[in-house]
Amino acid sequence: MAKWTTENPAFVDTWFSLFRLGQTKKQFNAADTIKMSELTFFNPLSSKDNLKIEATLIADTIDKVFSSWGAKLENSISRNTAINDMIQILLDEDKTIKDLAEKNDENYFFTNEIKLENES
Repeated sequence: MAKWTTENPAFVDTWFSLFRLGQTKKQFNAADTIKMSELTFFNPLSSKDNLKIEATLIADTIDKVFSSWGAKLENSISRNTAINDMIQILLDEDKTIKDLAEKNDENYFFTNEIKLENES
């Protein structure tokens, strides 16, 4: 399990996307342990169908944000798979923002990662 750090672009970009979408108000350093059930969209009184719609919209938006910032999907990952992976985590009330960010780190190759590899 990777350390929660601003040096990991997947962690920063996942947190920032959720922050800008109004899903959390916590600053980066305190965000890793926030559970999905604590995000704004996760209303325990909503039906499972409504939660899935909300999670799908959030995952789709995060994917578009990542793409607009130059992130690319890893070689064997499709956009559909990456979005579905995010949806599954967003719907699991016990998963954390760090869990979501780690999955995004597996599925996306971020611009800063490319830059760091090219510098080697």
